[in-house]
This record gives sequence, C-alpha cells and structure tokens, in this order.
Amino acid sequence: MNGRTVLILLSVAMLVVPTSAAAAVEGEPKLDASLADNRVTPGESTTLGVTITNTAELESLGSADDEQRVTTAKGITAELQADDAPIEVKTGTVSLGSLPDGGLATSQFDITVDDDATAGTYEVVVDLEYRYVEA
Repeated sequence: MNGRTVLILLSVAMLVVPTSAAAAVEGEPKLDASLADNRVTPGESTTLGVTITNTAELESLGSADDEQRVTTAKGITAELQADDAPIEVKTGTVSLGSLPDGGLATSQFDITVDDDATAGTYEVVVDLEYRYVEA
C-alpha cells in the first residue's frame, strides 16, 4: 500500500414521481445522500456505505396519517455513478424500499479504485429515484 489517498465526494441526482391523493396536507420527501468514510487508496477494493436521509418538508399540516403519507418516499432506488472519479463501481442499482420523514437507510456499493489513481478529491453521483403521494 502506498501513501496516496483519494477522497470521494457525493453529488445527488433525483427523479421524483409524485402520485395524487385527496388530502388537506401538503408536503413532500426530501432525500439527501452522504458518505461517512470517503477515503480510499489506489488499487483498493472496498465497499462505500452511502447513507440516505429523508428530511421531508411540510407546507400545510393535517392528520398524522396524511402527513406521513405525503412525506414518505416510496420505492427508492439508488445507483452510484463514477463520472470522472478513478473508480469502477461494481454494484448496480440498489433498492431501499420506503423511507418515512426522519428515516435513514444505507446502501452499500462495492468499488475498485484504479491502481494509478492520483491523490485528490473526486465527485461521484448518487442517482436516487422514488415516488411519493402528492396532496
């Protein structure tokens, strides 16, 4: 192992598909992705744990059931894309199910860092897709 370190930063791209419902409450899920351990070394094969959090936004209040219905992200899928980072992502799309407001889930992505990776900071993209009920 040599002394070179590669830092990986996350960027999030989302596809959101609202579905309609008759409810007085207005709001929607707000998903964010983060990496707790973003240091890797050239030639390393490892797993990146990407944490997805839902910090939903409510615009008008209603019953607890209606609030939960509009702030829960459903059918979440995550895909890690290397873009210009010197890594190869070995894991395809990961299904995460549903995530209520305040919830978090971790998706695991196996990667291999290029042997000749130059030390530095690189950005990767987490592509998130989900559905939610739009009031």
